[in-house]
Amino acid sequence: MKSKFNDIQIPTDVSLSEFILQNLRKHAEPGKVALVRDDTGEETTYLQLLDQVTTLARSLQHRGLVKGDIVSIICANSPEFPVMTLAVLLAGGIVNALSPLYTLYEISEQLQDVGPKFIFAMTDIIDTVDKAVKLCRQVKEVFVIGSSSGRHMTYSDLLRENTPRLQHVAVDPTHDVAVLIYSSGTSGCPKGVMLTHRNVVANILQHSVTEIMGGAGRQEVYLCVPPFFHCFGLVIVLLFGLTQGHKLVTIARFHFEKYLDAIQRHKATILHVAPPVVIQLLKSPLVSRPVMSSVHTLLCGAAPLSANVTRQLKTKLKDVVVRQGYGMTEAGPGTHMSPGSKQKPGSVGVSVPNTECKVVNVETGRDQPPHKYGELCVRGPQVMLGYRNNPAQTRAIIDKDGWLHTGDVGFYDIEGYFYIVDRLKAIIKYKGFQVSPAWLEGILLTHPLIADAAVVSVPDTEAGELPRAFVVKKAEGDVLTEADVIQYVADRVSPHRRLHGGVVFVASIPRSRTGKILRRMLSERLAAGTLETKSKL
Repeated sequence: MKSKFNDIQIPTDVSLSEFILQNLRKHAEPGKVALVRDDTGEETTYLQLLDQVTTLARSLQHRGLVKGDIVSIICANSPEFPVMTLAVLLAGGIVNALSPLYTLYEISEQLQDVGPKFIFAMTDIIDTVDKAVKLCRQVKEVFVIGSSSGRHMTYSDLLRENTPRLQHVAVDPTHDVAVLIYSSGTSGCPKGVMLTHRNVVANILQHSVTEIMGGAGRQEVYLCVPPFFHCFGLVIVLLFGLTQGHKLVTIARFHFEKYLDAIQRHKATILHVAPPVVIQLLKSPLVSRPVMSSVHTLLCGAAPLSANVTRQLKTKLKDVVVRQGYGMTEAGPGTHMSPGSKQKPGSVGVSVPNTECKVVNVETGRDQPPHKYGELCVRGPQVMLGYRNNPAQTRAIIDKDGWLHTGDVGFYDIEGYFYIVDRLKAIIKYKGFQVSPAWLEGILLTHPLIADAAVVSVPDTEAGELPRAFVVKKAEGDVLTEADVIQYVADRVSPHRRLHGGVVFVASIPRSRTGKILRRMLSERLAAGTLETKSKL
């Protein structure tokens, strides 16, 4: 199935840095603000951003960066992040982004696989990075973002250097890698996703269509909570936002009450959120339409958002438009978005331009008709080049015809709107029936006394697998019992979808840094007896 939108022209002769800088120049009006650091209010204009990018690119070339060299950026959301990213690309390098929350083991493992020439790292993790570098001897130099004890040059030092003129670097946009981001690893070991210059340019242009995310001629204000070291935050929030000329407020660490304060102080207009934040917005008594008076749109990604939660949020926030999108790092990342003119609760929308989609029967591989579950497959110019140093895994996810097999179960309706049901491996099979944990979680989260929930399978000799719910009570939810929860779900689902595996009350639900529920960790902790539970009343 092709996108309902007409194909758009995607250039094959423009590098990602050229494309971004061309757009930045369009917005480089005197005084027009590009970036704001939330905690200090420090502003960077589009003119200043262009100057900083060019200066840093010259410094990197002067210190030995050549085409194809990888630069690792270990940094929280900040105004420095886009400068480093664009400077590396302009100098001919490849951007590799890592989370500053990673442990020594995680940083070391990724650096050994990546083999960067240079590293940018925040001051508060520099000791950890130094230890990791000792295990990865190919690193030539580490630069500190912030103050330094003298062991390393700082980001600011590089911006002050008087270096030679920038050398132009010829790039093959279709085959040269621009960004190397490691997948979350929730379904296996993390793998390095290679996105070419054309992959990223294509995805930005696909979302620039007015009905997808294109602007209406005004400067929007983004609160940048999604991490820039993840593909969604980097491409859909940061790079897309800058090409559109928007004002981006960078938030280094998420704290819900401070987030609400930032919405009001900066008069944010568009919020990019994951389902856990949506649940907080829905459940918190601090949230009201007056608090969110400047906001006109919520864009939700990273995991499915149920139709029930969407409807409740719409009721609470009145005229705020709630839009879901879908994608994955391997797809650049965006493949679907709810159109601005028509959203359907529970749907991730329609495919973006130049994108083909199909839903296939998991057992036969045949195309499924509307409203029939199957694995979602996508094909388009945004689909990755492949996994770094891993041709076998690349062949396992991208077939010979170029279809990316997402591993997500879903369906589409007769209007071409897609719905994500769950991860393929997460589906519970109860007496031959398929039960979606995410769908049950959406129902649980509508209960007024439930703060968070997750559903996993437990083995059963007769039924095969049983759905079991892990539930976090709200502060006022002490009266809630297992029987209450089971009955609440039973009143809303068919018999095979009930919580036949029971309910366990827990202190918290383990999630990845992108908000995805770590179901396997829940099951393992329960089996090992290490799950922090709350007694049932």
